Amino acid sequence: MTNLQSPSSTFDPALSPDRNTETGITPSESYVNTVSPRHHGELEKLSRSQKWMRSWVAARWRLSRNIYSVPVPMLTIRFDIKQGDLVLTLPLLLILLAATVIFTNEHDVKMSGMPPTFTMLLVFGMTVRNNSLLLTVTGIPFERALFYHKLFAYATIILTALHAFSYHLADDDGDEEDKEFKTQTGAIAFMAMIFMYLLSLNKIRRRYFEFFVRMHWILFIVVIIAAVAHGAFFALFGILPWFIDMLYRLVFRSRSYSKGKKGSASQMGIIARDQVSIHALPGNITRIQFPRVRKDSGETFEYEAGQYAFLCIPTISSLEWHPFTISSSPNEAMVTFHIKALGDWTRKLRTAVVDAVESSPFDILLDGPYGKVSVDIDSSPVYSHY
Repeated sequence: MTNLQSPSSTFDPALSPDRNTETGITPSESYVNTVSPRHHGELEKLSRSQKWMRSWVAARWRLSRNIYSVPVPMLTIRFDIKQGDLVLTLPLLLILLAATVIFTNEHDVKMSGMPPTFTMLLVFGMTVRNNSLLLTVTGIPFERALFYHKLFAYATIILTALHAFSYHLADDDGDEEDKEFKTQTGAIAFMAMIFMYLLSLNKIRRRYFEFFVRMHWILFIVVIIAAVAHGAFFALFGILPWFIDMLYRLVFRSRSYSKGKKGSASQMGIIARDQVSIHALPGNITRIQFPRVRKDSGETFEYEAGQYAFLCIPTISSLEWHPFTISSSPNEAMVTFHIKALGDWTRKLRTAVVDAVESSPFDILLDGPYGKVSVDIDSSPVYSHY
């Protein structure tokens, strides 16, 4: 849930969105504290764990700024591949691919299954949502985690196909009944992966998003059961961060967003229903607006240009959170979303608004803002109109 703060005319480092909640410092501060002699006295007062955390945040920030987040000509625009991927991600995938090819060529069925099991673990590990423990520790943005989720999913399908081919090359010795069982469970898992890939294609996912989500869940369960039965027990370790994150979103977050934090009037966590306006516009567009500064509590919804937020409308579905770009300017008095009716959920929203009598017919839950524009729009040498 977003930490909302009162507006301030001057910048306060304590309110910086980059401030780490565990160390109490921003990345730039941690960098100064670890190298500047004038902060050595402060460092001596810190515990060993606090010093380690400061060093980790500083190192993570420097690596992200100087290596991992640096764009690569052509590759970043076309494939979203950055310098860090050339250093770490792509070499890792090439090593896994080479290992699978070698083991397959040697007719080693068991070892050829290890690389796809490892990439499957990474696929599950990258399904976590925003504010998860994994992303906090690694510093990977949610948008980047989603990119890696897709990338490792593609790699898993390719490596699994090579692993399946090793069964055809292997000798016929061993337990025939066990081989048949392994072949059947492997085929089920592989076909489920193929269907997940087809349903995740942009045109299908955007057009039938609700169907995509439900089938993704069903096929995910099929893959897990079939893969574990096949012998890929190691992949279960990737489910743990996803499972913890899922419980947080379904149990804790939904409750805190609908009722607010107990005893806190300044963090109700829900857009005040009497301050929201929802209107149906021409072109199948639904406009949602609410004050940037909440009138009853004074809390401010702080966001930057190009960011998005997840919206949930319990009357439609209390479990579905959909991302939408904030269409208003950060300096406007009203926060605005323009939502086009394209999929099942957005069509239900449009219908509910058209049939409603009042301008704010239902509660709206909000989680955000998230994301950041890929260029510095505040710097005229970097971003300009021609």
